[in-house]
Amino acid sequence: MCPVHAGRHQRAGVLYVAATEASEANEERLFSNRMVLSLIATEVLGWWRRHLADEHLNGITIDQLDRDILGYVYKGFPKKSIASFLGVSVSRVEGRCRKINEALGTREIAKASREAIRYGLLRLI
Repeated sequence: MCPVHAGRHQRAGVLYVAATEASEANEERLFSNRMVLSLIATEVLGWWRRHLADEHLNGITIDQLDRDILGYVYKGFPKKSIASFLGVSVSRVEGRCRKINEALGTREIAKASREAIRYGLLRLI
């Protein structure tokens, strides 16, 4: 499995499996084991994704207010409603959204909420 850089936030990988010599028997063996090879590739890719998530999260800190904002954003609430629910001003919510976007490397808070769930920073109940 070879991880390949494919942009700022995306990676791709290639699993290359071959026999030392070309023969019909080797081709059949590779073909008959394709499910096992696919499972191995999936497992390695999972390990790599967890490594990338850990690397990306190194130094990122979000507090409970940030988590609450992200949770409401994920559920589709507008910033004005979020501010009302949390008892803070809309400008404070907007400021926290900017901080969260910067920390997670996103441009939109809705994307940040999905990233937070993906990276395990936010758990929905």
